[in-house]
Amino acid sequence: MQKALKVNEAITKILEDELLQNHIDEIYIIYTCAPDKNVRKILFKQRHSVPQRLYISINYNRHILWKKGEQGDILSENLFPKLLQYTSGGNHFILPKNKLSTMSDIDSCIKQFLIDGYMMILPSVYSTNDSFHSEVYNVGQELVGHRILDTPFLNQIIRDPAVVTVLSRLLGQDYFFDSTDSRMHLSQRGRKDQHWHRDDFREYKRLNYFQAQLTNVMAMYYPQDTIKESGPTQIRRGSHLCCNSISYVPDRLVFEEQRKYYEQSMVCPAGSIVLMHYDLVHRRAANTLADRFMFKMMFRRTKDPHEYSETAEIPNFNDVKTLDDDHHADCVSYAKELWCWMYNQKNESNNNVRDLIDYTTW
Repeated sequence: MQKALKVNEAITKILEDELLQNHIDEIYIIYTCAPDKNVRKILFKQRHSVPQRLYISINYNRHILWKKGEQGDILSENLFPKLLQYTSGGNHFILPKNKLSTMSDIDSCIKQFLIDGYMMILPSVYSTNDSFHSEVYNVGQELVGHRILDTPFLNQIIRDPAVVTVLSRLLGQDYFFDSTDSRMHLSQRGRKDQHWHRDDFREYKRLNYFQAQLTNVMAMYYPQDTIKESGPTQIRRGSHLCCNSISYVPDRLVFEEQRKYYEQSMVCPAGSIVLMHYDLVHRRAANTLADRFMFKMMFRRTKDPHEYSETAEIPNFNDVKTLDDDHHADCVSYAKELWCWMYNQKNESNNNVRDLIDYTTW
């Protein structure tokens, strides 16, 4: 990481960079105004009107190019070309295999969700557009923590017919949105890799043996493009079926000895929704580029499948195409039990699996 630039070094770098010069009208300075110490801003072109000692940061749109005393900023790391590409929408995504791009793939995506613990709903599936997600992104910057319900846009997302259909397939048609365990998350530029963990809430009882039930699903909505450099959510595929011991599941899990290919980064275009099994191990990756927002929402089952008098025509587990065969061998048996429980089908293999997979054997 480069050392912190002095303010005059940052200004010189901007003045000598042709690409930055092309966007000079979008660059401004945040400064403190003596003697009241109020924070104000001026255009970069007006910089001579304020003493440099009062500068706090130099910004491009909402992104900090330089901040007083801060190491590894956009200017010192020469990341402005990458930032410009990122903000202009010219991003390339290597998407995960379990992605719902058309509703005709829903059976395969549900099956893969049970095996891997996640699925991604692409924005092309539900009724929104780029300007909608951009507006949610702008509103989201004014929200903190549990104020997630302050935006009316959220209801449009979670009530979209495609989203409702997927959640109904996972949790039953009477599922509900739990606003008490839903919030906006901000991954600020400069954040390091988070520890691997599972989420938790007060009433949730995590078992140390396998139980063929699916009662809680997390949904993570990303209103902006999320790329490797902006700190995407990372998951450990299949870890919703794992335990490090038969009696204890820690909040923090270390995977230094395990195989890396079970890790999956949720890079995605703006408007994507990632659904996760509540027991899936995940983390926030390091963010080296720009602040990244994500709305996390919790959905819960209210009825066991046998309480429904009618079940939609659902194919048998073995008849549904698998989207990704690269997984722990034991995951399929567990996923099949879940599928049969969810859709009131008989598990003809009758494996009756109960012990959680020990992740130290991966």
